Amino acid sequence: MRTRSAALAVNERQRKILERLMEAGDGGFLGGMTADKYSKITGASKATATRDLADLLQKDLLLVEGVGKATRYVVNVAGWNGTPG
Repeated sequence: MRTRSAALAVNERQRKILERLMEAGDGGFLGGMTADKYSKITGASKATATRDLADLLQKDLLLVEGVGKATRYVVNVAGWNGTPG
C-alpha cells in the first residue's frame, strides 16, 4: 500500500524546480516554467523535462496554463496564480 508521502515523492530535478518556483513567489518566472527552461535549469533532456513536469502535474504540485508551445507551468499554492486561497 502506497502512502501519501510516497505518492508525492519527487526526484532531485523536480525538487530543484519546485524550490526555484517557490523562491520566485507569486507570479514566478517571467513567462512561467516551460519544458525548455526546466531542461536548461536541470540539465535534463527536453523529453525528461516533459515527463518530470507531467509527473508534478499528476501529483497536483503544479498547474498548467496554455497548450502546445504556449504551455506554461506554475506552482500550485492556494492564493497564488489566481487559485482559490
